[in-house]
Amino acid sequence: MKVNLNLFSRPLFLLCLLLLLVNDFYFKYAFPGILTGKLSDFAGLFIFPYFFSVFIEKQAKFIYIATALFFIYWKLEMAQPFIDFISSITHLGVYRTVDTTDLIALLILPLSYQYFKKDVLLTAKMNRIFTLLIISISSFSFVATTLQKGIRELELTSGKGFIIPISEHQYLNQFKEPNKLPIGYDQFYIEDFDTHVHVETEVKEYDKKNTLIVLKEINYATITGGLFSAPDHEDCKGMQELTLGDFEKYYEAFLKEKFGSVKIVQPK
Repeated sequence: MKVNLNLFSRPLFLLCLLLLLVNDFYFKYAFPGILTGKLSDFAGLFIFPYFFSVFIEKQAKFIYIATALFFIYWKLEMAQPFIDFISSITHLGVYRTVDTTDLIALLILPLSYQYFKKDVLLTAKMNRIFTLLIISISSFSFVATTLQKGIRELELTSGKGFIIPISEHQYLNQFKEPNKLPIGYDQFYIEDFDTHVHVETEVKEYDKKNTLIVLKEINYATITGGLFSAPDHEDCKGMQELTLGDFEKYYEAFLKEKFGSVKIVQPK
């Protein structure tokens, strides 16, 4: 059966491909939260089975069902031995977040399947170069967005306070500099695991010479990897075992290094 590569020109497929790439490479870091955390699952589940169904159209239903079953398995704790096995034989830091709320993204599969099967007369004809470009970008999105960084979504509520020896005005001034995070967010680096941790904070004036930073929530951690190389397996494993208390201690050490001294205020 002839493969209809023109299906790659359809607008919803291209839109979801763009959303997957932009979200994984930018939105997740610039706007951490539930929306960006789920967006990649929805976009990925829309384009992944669609992409392979283009090449094996007669098996499209099987591909969609298999995608749903594997996604469910991937998101459950029972998949950890399989992930550890893959990591050990490839020496790559394969990682995923165990979060059953991600399964809500399965709702996009029937829509993707119906869209794939729908006869769209306005499907544009693609030249060979554009076809190869879309296939290459799609393949890249399936691999690179996973291998570029190991992301652990945390959403750990803290409430622990840290008093630093500068005024609130001095502290807030640093957010006016280019390329700084918005007020209310911070990030710090854990050298032990080559990991960047992104947190939500609340800044208050303690007195005229000191500022209180309340660590509200540890949002997520990203384990550094190259563009085409996965994070180190041992780094992933070590970071996965960190507790709320560990993250609080690392954040305290980060503040001490940055501001010289820190006093702890226990959460109420």
